[in-house]
Formats: sequence, C-alpha cells, structure tokens
Amino acid sequence: MIANQSPHTNDANHFKPARRKHEEDVCKAVTKVLGCIRNKEYILEGRPDMIERNKKAVDCIFRCGKERIALEHTILENYSCQIKNDKQFEKLTSPLLEQLKPEMPPGRFTIIFHPDDIEKKRKPELEPYRESLRVWIIQKAKELSEENTSRTRGGTICDYPDRIPFKVTIRYRPYEIQKVLFARFMPESIDAKSRKRLKVALEEKCPKLASEKEKGAISVLVLEMNDFVLGDRDEVAKMLGKEVSQTKANTTKYPVPDYIFLVETFDNDEWQVSLLIEDGELADIRDRYFLIDPTTGNITGQWF
Repeated sequence: MIANQSPHTNDANHFKPARRKHEEDVCKAVTKVLGCIRNKEYILEGRPDMIERNKKAVDCIFRCGKERIALEHTILENYSCQIKNDKQFEKLTSPLLEQLKPEMPPGRFTIIFHPDDIEKKRKPELEPYRESLRVWIIQKAKELSEENTSRTRGGTICDYPDRIPFKVTIRYRPYEIQKVLFARFMPESIDAKSRKRLKVALEEKCPKLASEKEKGAISVLVLEMNDFVLGDRDEVAKMLGKEVSQTKANTTKYPVPDYIFLVETFDNDEWQVSLLIEDGELADIRDRYFLIDPTTGNITGQWF
C-alpha cells in the first residue's frame, strides 16, 4: 500500500528546470560514488540530450582527464502508468484533504484508492471527482463513527461511490483526534509489471550507452527509485539479474552497461546509492551502498 507520497514526474516534464536539476543532481551523486570506487573526480562536461534532443543522445557526459563517462538516467516505474497515476493521485488528494478536515468526525480514517481500477481508464481525469468523493467520504466516515462507538477495532466500507469510476475503501479506527490519510493498494501482479518496466527501461537506455561506449566512454545507467513502498533494492537487483542473464544469452539484445546504479531518492534528507552492475557483471549488493546528502551532493556514509 502506498501512503501519501510525493508525485513523480513524467516524461513531458523532462526538460522543466526543476526536473532537469533533480536529474542532474542524481547523476552527480552517482559520479561521486563512481569516483570513490575508481579513485577519480569527475566533472560534468555536458548534457547532450539538451542539445540534440533526440533519442540517441545520452543524458550526461562526465570527464576526468581523458576518461569519459556516458550516463543515462531513468525513473524506475514499478508498473505501467505509475508516474502518471502518482501525479493524478497527488492532484486529487492534496486539496481534498484540506476540504475534509472541517467536516470529518474524530477518528483515524484511511481512504484507499485502487490503481488497477484507475489504470483501466483510458484518460482518467480525477480532479472533477473531488466533490463527489468529498461528499461520499464524509457520509461514510460519519456512518462508521456512529456504528462503531463501542468498538475498539473500527470498521471498513469498500464501494464504488456515485459518479466515481474507481473503487474506494475507507477504513475507520477509533481515535481521540481526527486523522485522515490517503493511500493506494498495490496493483495486482506487481512483480511481473515491475520486471516489464525494467525491461523497457533497459531497452530504451542501453543502446544509447552502447553507442558512447564504442567511442571509448565508460557506460553508466542510473535507475532512480522514489517509491518507498513498492520499491525494494533486493527485488530490483533480482529482476536485473534475470534480465542480464537473458541478455548475455542473446547477443542480439542490448549490451549491458559497464555500471548500473540504483538511487533511492524517497528520503529527502538522504539518498542511498547501490552498485548493481560492475564491469558488466552483477555486483554483490549485500551491504554495498553509499549515502548521499542531496543538498550538498557529498557522501555521508558508505558500506562497501
């Protein structure tokens, strides 16, 4: 289940200043770690994708003397349309939370949406549903509160509210003060969907890195994960291992980059950078990661 989380950014925002700076900061964090591993200090030389703006240009080029680092960055979605759904979720729930507070009874209420239902809608526009949701949530919250005054375990209602094309669950637990949380259920078949998204990311990014590697650059793929519930470093490593094994057995597929890093950015105070692929081979990820201060870009801890 996903509780109130920050929105991801979709590809349409790729060239917006805030998104561009965040992506660049993540890439710099990785080159800081790579420099620690290789005992070098890399400097950003350019952003080819901002100049050529075509599918063949890599995101960043870093350099240390004659050594060039070609780097591609991608946000690792756990299922199709996750980034889009995250933005819709945030757009819907942030104002709704403020609208609910004055009218909700005391108690802990968790309002849960179902991503699979939302994903089935071709172009779901969640904002128009906010008023209908507000009325339904307040009504059901009061019903649950009145029906469970003598209980300690609370109650649950799961239904399709009027004029709402997706399922909503509201859970109530007795609580002295009012507390309202929004969440989402994990989609069904999350593992299969996650691996599919990883495969798509590799197929899109690795050929560009291979082109730079032919010119003498060290190829680096950065997988960013900013979902602390659906994301799991060990699971990503396991899925990546399966994809790499299949790739090596089939030489017609994309070549494996020299390095693949996973950067977990869901903690705004500290990013975790893990090395998944080293010199084209799977790395042992047990207790092998670096901590980065996102404000300064400095390494604050390392287990390697």
